[in-house]
Amino acid sequence: MKLKIKKATLDSLDKKIDQLGLRVFGIEKRFATKKDLERFATKDDLKKYATKDDLKKYATKDDIINFKDEILGEIRDMRDENVLITGRNSINRDMLEDHETRIGKLETAVSFPK
Repeated sequence: MKLKIKKATLDSLDKKIDQLGLRVFGIEKRFATKKDLERFATKDDLKKYATKDDLKKYATKDDIINFKDEILGEIRDMRDENVLITGRNSINRDMLEDHETRIGKLETAVSFPK
């Protein structure tokens, strides 16, 4: 039994096959080949680098920020203490000068035997 197919149908089928072939060829071009993948790292290559678990023992950004805040707080406290100490030293210096002046006057007024 022979099928009778019109030439227009054959031409249409031929055109569709060509289009399908172009689509398959286009898809093949989009897929990577083994050669394309050679430039990427393999599992063995990646074993040389640290993993997330390896990095857990190191300080995080938040740890460093918190530590910085603690240090800045200590520096502020030390600065405040320094201001108080400097002020107290100024008062002590003034008192010492006053005492030296008064002692000098007393020594001049009262003569001690030598």
